[in-house]
Amino acid sequence: FIMGASKAPIVYDIDDQASANEPTSIIVSDSDGGMMTITAVSSDASIIDNAYIDLAGTGSNTLYLNTTAGVPQAFTMTLDETSASHGKVTITVTITDPQGLSSTQNFSVIILSPPGSGNALFFDGVDNYVDLGNTDALKQTGAFSYELWMYSSDWPSVVGTAFGNTQGSGYALYFNADTIMTNVYADGVGYFNANASKSILSKGWHHFAFTFNGQSLSLYIDGHLTSATNIGSNNSVYHHGTNSTLLGAEVGDANTATGAYVSVIIDELRFWNVARSAAEIRTNMCKKITGSETGLTAYYRFDNSSGTSLIDLSNNNNDGILNNMDNSNWVTSGAAIGDDSHYNYEGSSDNALEFDGSSNVVNLGDVSAFNGLSQLTVEAWVKFDSHTRLATILCKRESHTDKFQFGLDDNAYTGFWVQIGSEGTMGYGETASNVVNTGVWYHVAAVFDGSQVADADRLKLYIDGVLQSLAYTGTLPTTTDTSNTYPLIIGAENTSASVPFDGQMDELRIWTVARTESEINDNMNQ
Repeated sequence: FIMGASKAPIVYDIDDQASANEPTSIIVSDSDGGMMTITAVSSDASIIDNAYIDLAGTGSNTLYLNTTAGVPQAFTMTLDETSASHGKVTITVTITDPQGLSSTQNFSVIILSPPGSGNALFFDGVDNYVDLGNTDALKQTGAFSYELWMYSSDWPSVVGTAFGNTQGSGYALYFNADTIMTNVYADGVGYFNANASKSILSKGWHHFAFTFNGQSLSLYIDGHLTSATNIGSNNSVYHHGTNSTLLGAEVGDANTATGAYVSVIIDELRFWNVARSAAEIRTNMCKKITGSETGLTAYYRFDNSSGTSLIDLSNNNNDGILNNMDNSNWVTSGAAIGDDSHYNYEGSSDNALEFDGSSNVVNLGDVSAFNGLSQLTVEAWVKFDSHTRLATILCKRESHTDKFQFGLDDNAYTGFWVQIGSEGTMGYGETASNVVNTGVWYHVAAVFDGSQVADADRLKLYIDGVLQSLAYTGTLPTTTDTSNTYPLIIGAENTSASVPFDGQMDELRIWTVARTESEINDNMNQ
């Protein structure tokens, strides 16, 4: 240490930018103060030239800034994208003081990304496909995830492979006449699947995510777990040695399509070398990312408007090549993607009601319209703070047998159950245990149709829009209790707060019809 020696000026950390649509804030300081020279330089002039970098409104990528000793000073940088190309660059900001001491900061920015969802790529289902190459980034042998947005105006007619690299190996997302199918080839196991019915897809855009952690394969649609398969032990993924990962068709032994062309529009494709959680999927699925996120191995935003390259905006340069496609395949996207997202994907976009698990109840009075119903649907968003016996979402109880009650089960308290009794006839259905975690929002729906004969048709229960397998006990009646004069209670069994609900509840809906699976999925997030 030398007394009185000058210290280098400072450029404070600058976050990577998901787009250049807004100015970037830069903060600098110097312990001695004085006139600083600041420059910002692009790593790739073919994407954006230094001439189009503007520091503090000077129209130049060089700024002379008179600073006060020890006082941080802020200014903005803007990028003129008029003559730019779509891609990702690194901007290096350097500050130099009068003594020639300097420091730098680097950050990345994605150039020429239109506001909102930007553009997307149309696949005609005839011969269109994109070759993403034979790269380990897209052929993870351990945990991995992929996610993308897709559009169809007629999902029942969609048949073919959205993407994959199967050939006695790898993984794929594809559609047959009735089913959304995902598979992975695990060493020692072979192919195993997590599938869902296409009937849950309404016309329009949907978000698809697929995760594998070495043991469990999960399919998420629009942020909700739709299907999962557990193979019981950790296994690595086996991949073909020479074939490519294709988008829009089935691949053979090399890099060309062999058929199964799919007719959809695709946007915002992301590959990860980790098994993403439901919360991570929900938090980021509707907003652009920077391409520098941990675990991201490839990122395609589809914001080109021309050309035959699909640009990888991660740091790994896994660009794709369009085949049998031209500029007309680049179309405007309508996916629910923005520069940021202000929706709370943990279950609610506004307020909810907190129940203390002790004395909090909502008394709706004697709702006589609840009596004698041959069809009934009760839906709610719920988040439990603790697992307690029979924690009740909704109940109308005349007696132990003559009542409707919906809440946690009577065994491990980690599953849901629904009990319906009328005039001494009583039955209930309950899910498996360990399907309910604390601190997690779930959409639950109980559907009763007394006109049906089989228990599985008379009483159904859905979690996050997915039909559950129920174990049935007793005899389910043909209607709800016909003479129940007791109040309808939210959050407990009765006004004395027996078996109370501990947590938060939102968007409780009571229907006098038996809602279908597609109706529940179409409206549960609205």
